[in-house]
Amino acid sequence: MRDKMGLFLMEDAGGGVAVQLFAEPDSAEAAFAELKGRPGEPPRRATFMKVVWSGSGVAVEAETRDLPAPLAEAPERYVVGDGAVAPKEGG
Repeated sequence: MRDKMGLFLMEDAGGGVAVQLFAEPDSAEAAFAELKGRPGEPPRRATFMKVVWSGSGVAVEAETRDLPAPLAEAPERYVVGDGAVAPKEGG
């Protein structure tokens, strides 16, 4: 059996919930950290939970964020094939 698993929940403003399960939660957790949404999209809430089983029990780590992220947190631009580009330090 697995010793860890990831669960991703996406709630929309109407109360609907989508669920995804991940066998490798570490890579999914890294992708969740970059999740920002797009300006103009309807509001949603994203939650990522990492469940780790060990001999002493189970541990659950959870993080949640509202989407889309405020514009101050959005990247300056995107480069196709490379991803988000952050603004330069100091200007």
